[in-house]
Amino acid sequence: MVEKRTGLELNFGKLKTTELASKLKSINQTLKKTEQPTEELKILCLNLVEPKLLTHKIYVPDHPFDEIQLQDVFTVFIHQLKNLHQPENPFFTYYFQLAESLTKVRSICLMGSLEQEVHDELMIEFFQNSFNNINKNTPINVYLLISELLVNLIQEAPSIPSPVCRLIINHFEKKKKIENITAHQMAIDICKSTTMKLQRFVCQHFSELLNQASNTSIPGSPNSSSDEAPSSKQEAAKALLSVHKLILQIHNNCPDLLINVIPQLEMELECEVETRSLAVQILGEMFLDSRMEQTPGMKSFYETWPGVWKSWCDRRNDSSVLVRTLWVELCANIFKFKPELIKALTPCLHEKLMDLEEKVRIASINVFKNLTITDIINIPKSLLLDVSERCRDKKINVRNEAATVLAKIYNKCFKLIKSGENLNASDKFGWIPSHILNLQYVDDKELIALIERLFNEEILPPNLNDDERTDRTLIFLDSLFLSENVDRNRKAFLAYLDRQDT
Repeated sequence: MVEKRTGLELNFGKLKTTELASKLKSINQTLKKTEQPTEELKILCLNLVEPKLLTHKIYVPDHPFDEIQLQDVFTVFIHQLKNLHQPENPFFTYYFQLAESLTKVRSICLMGSLEQEVHDELMIEFFQNSFNNINKNTPINVYLLISELLVNLIQEAPSIPSPVCRLIINHFEKKKKIENITAHQMAIDICKSTTMKLQRFVCQHFSELLNQASNTSIPGSPNSSSDEAPSSKQEAAKALLSVHKLILQIHNNCPDLLINVIPQLEMELECEVETRSLAVQILGEMFLDSRMEQTPGMKSFYETWPGVWKSWCDRRNDSSVLVRTLWVELCANIFKFKPELIKALTPCLHEKLMDLEEKVRIASINVFKNLTITDIINIPKSLLLDVSERCRDKKINVRNEAATVLAKIYNKCFKLIKSGENLNASDKFGWIPSHILNLQYVDDKELIALIERLFNEEILPPNLNDDERTDRTLIFLDSLFLSENVDRNRKAFLAYLDRQDT
């Protein structure tokens, strides 16, 4: 028996603290060398379960404890493990050994055999202690040990208590990341290691949050009231926004965790304006994320969720101007960062450039406003021609925006036209100056003033030296007089020159 091999009698009642510590060290060394499971340890384990002494290595899967004893064991363990965050503690080595032992043989998993209520209380306490105390000064070996213990608890738990799920999810918030980046990273690491187990509970958590926020903030919903104070509705709307932002943060770090949440966002595309505008916003940002496709074997978000992509694209024809405008604005970043989606979005944007609402048409034009040369090269000429049609829009703001965007595109791409490196550049962009010049025939004083400003700032900018200005002028004249409408272009150009003289 272990008692005989160590020369110790396990009678702790009358021992002084120093003697008790000495005996425990000796037992600790013996237990380290003992294989598990060992039948002869049963008596020792039972002797170790005393109110004064509940700090020992237990073994799995068969333990000799009844329900109350096992509860006492883990209650003490959880309390002792708080001290893992105190490296300066004189007994830190033993706290670390306790955690190491619980991890090494996965005996922490025995917590799952406790009654549900007791198990949940202990699990919640351990998670709260861990997240509250972990910080940037925590040694990496302690961080890894705690993370592994938490992962083991989740993997073996019959169910995940709501407070635990909420605690983990909330640490994805940007605010939490700023407050404690180590706890934020631990939440990410835990979720990546337990994705399959957590998916159902995360879905349940967000279902409750989304339903609660939507029912409170949306007029006409079951839980809303016509007498509800504006401040209350604003708070509810803010809560709904926070939930969607949190979903986006989780997607950016652990997208697979949301496999059951994404369909809920798709359903929101059919809800009230406030809700579906948030869903359009969040899904639009998710389609931009490239991290999934950078992982070997993983598809992009839009490839993983083709049905969601189609539902999102359908929102371009939403009955709400707000939603249609938002959808178009999100296309700007997709054109910029996801060139592979341009082909799919081209017919959609073609429609929106002819939308009945002025705001939507302007937003569609502005998709091209801040694109770089590299981005513009990926844009099909047909879309630029669609923009040129808006230069004759019945609304002055639309006309001005379209002409300005085209002039800026020409200025950005002039070097490509001049160098000839891109064989399509001249055909794709060379027609822009003559098109802008011909807008004089609209006979609108404001538009004519805009034409002159665009020529002076974008087509023939003032910061050019003589050689550059000559090159620009010659290339511009070539495009002007080599087109089909030579006479029309010549008259427009002469009219422009006449105004310069006056």
